[in-house]
Amino acid sequence: MPARTGVLRPESVAAAGWEETETDIDVHALHQGFLRGAKVQGAQLVTNARIDAIERRAGAWHLAAGAARFEARVLVIAAGAWAEIIGTMAAPCRSVSCRAAAPQS
Repeated sequence: MPARTGVLRPESVAAAGWEETETDIDVHALHQGFLRGAKVQGAQLVTNARIDAIERRAGAWHLAAGAARFEARVLVIAAGAWAEIIGTMAAPCRSVSCRAAAPQS
């Protein structure tokens, strides 16, 4: 996969997939499906919350957002343009998904 895309560092990739015939996905439908599945599993969606601190201790993520406090076994960073900032706050964490356009040949 790193050789095919030219943008992934081989030492940073544990696994990857490539589908020759796939060109795009319905991002909204995919997101809504993930959200429905997460809610069924007991997830709580929190929006418009400025994250002040993220810690990993005792097998759980602990987040501070102003006066609010959250604890979770799994942390999903869906922060859009702020994902890198939030991800840095959560370091060390394991990234499990990435979507990027491959460079044009």
